Amino acid sequence: MTPRDNKKKVGHTAQPGVFKECTMCGKKWSTKDEFLGDKEIRLNGYQWNRNKLRSGEELAGLLIFTHAKAECYTTLGVEARSFKVPSRARQ
Repeated sequence: MTPRDNKKKVGHTAQPGVFKECTMCGKKWSTKDEFLGDKEIRLNGYQWNRNKLRSGEELAGLLIFTHAKAECYTTLGVEARSFKVPSRARQ
């Protein structure tokens, strides 16, 4: 299977109850809060997507993380919109 064959959205897994799974070591995080609270997760930056931005999508890119676990150190991309707080929750 090639990466193009895998149509899963970045940041989400096909498994119910799993927010993100490490593509290298297989560790699973069930929620975004669990993912962000993991001391082995390091934010590296943001990669924007020009096409999505032009189409009007507000958060049109990927947040790039490193899973800084010994013998793993893989890079993980998560759609920025996965972290958007619903407008009612911001009040």
